[in-house]
Amino acid sequence: MARGSPSGSAPARDHFVPDPVARGGGMKLFVLIAAVIVFGSSISAAILTSGHKQPLLPGKILVTPPPLAAGYFVEPHGRGNCVTSPCGSINAAVTQARARHTVNAVVELAAGDYPGQTISVPENTAGAETPVTVRAARGANVTMPSLAIEAPNVVVHRVTVTGPVRLTSTATGSGLDDITTDGGSVFIGASNSFIEGSRITPAVDADGIQIKAYDGKNPSGVRIEHTVVGPTHRGPKRTHVDCIQILGGSDIVIRYDTLFHCADQGIIVGSGATGTVGGTIDVERTQIQLCPSRTSDCDGYNAIHIKAPKVVFVHNTVIDGGAVFDVPDLTLAANYFQSLGTCSGTIEGNLIADTKCDTLSASNQRGQLKFVSPDSSPPNLTPVKPIVLPDSKQWLGDTFAPAARTRGALATGGAAVGAVDAVKAAS
Repeated sequence: MARGSPSGSAPARDHFVPDPVARGGGMKLFVLIAAVIVFGSSISAAILTSGHKQPLLPGKILVTPPPLAAGYFVEPHGRGNCVTSPCGSINAAVTQARARHTVNAVVELAAGDYPGQTISVPENTAGAETPVTVRAARGANVTMPSLAIEAPNVVVHRVTVTGPVRLTSTATGSGLDDITTDGGSVFIGASNSFIEGSRITPAVDADGIQIKAYDGKNPSGVRIEHTVVGPTHRGPKRTHVDCIQILGGSDIVIRYDTLFHCADQGIIVGSGATGTVGGTIDVERTQIQLCPSRTSDCDGYNAIHIKAPKVVFVHNTVIDGGAVFDVPDLTLAANYFQSLGTCSGTIEGNLIADTKCDTLSASNQRGQLKFVSPDSSPPNLTPVKPIVLPDSKQWLGDTFAPAARTRGALATGGAAVGAVDAVKAAS
């Protein structure tokens, strides 16, 4: 589920074999293409124009092949130069890729247990803006006790981290795709960073994902998508434990996620620890479950507690806890709430099991949903029988355009309430 990653992956292998292009094959390929263009233009034109009303101009190539990704290789005890033989550090490989200004650079990791990794190429290094993909070789199990990304535009795929993961304020545009944490939280302080298609299981007495200011800088444009977070557990420290905690940042998107067995809150948002929450918090098509049964390690009261300037909360399912919003500019639409404690804002087309609000519009209805498997881990919160309200609201068009983060129109139209059409997150 590595959306946005380079297509295809190198097969798993015992010994790394560098891309032939990096060893001179590129010149042969260039000569071959040049020969086709110069000497075979009339032939290629005759062939490629078959079925076209307008002939192609001689010497023109119909389709430009995608650029080849040069290979950089790492293994747990590597001592090589990362190119012709594997080195032992992700940071060394990323540094090599950027020093060479490699386009579509891929750092491939051999299977094994690595020491903690820090990718610390500073932003002012030559080639620092060059995107680099770091990924486990196909079929390889890659494990490390910690991961810190301090460099911009680095995306890490298919690794397991048994401790903390950090994206600091200098890691602009970096992200995590299809990663697993086993006893590790994710701390995000980088703007335009993301987590996608991942499974986050924190340690006892720890939040799942925390978005906060680093060095006094509030991150903006953070995305958490198609990701499972939980279970979280309160332990002997009796700390405040949430699935997602936002202490600082702006224009944050949480969508197509599953947050479950969240010991205190599923999502809690509020300025704190020298951070400030601003912009818009968008939460869409996400399943949020507090504590299916109240125990000493999971006994929160509100599944949602958000204090922010603006919140758009659409097509979500919130169970086993209440939802409280302290938000001047609030939109709640097409959600299922087991309990709603907020009465003011644009609140339309929601199904609500319990609320003390007497002033909600008639487009909202009282009722309950039953789910396929609410007690499994993670739960399946697909309704046994979806409910479409007469005045249910839905977003039309591309709900959140990735670049501009603009929304389509909010309109009436036949959408079932809750997160029933959520894409299955990572498992």
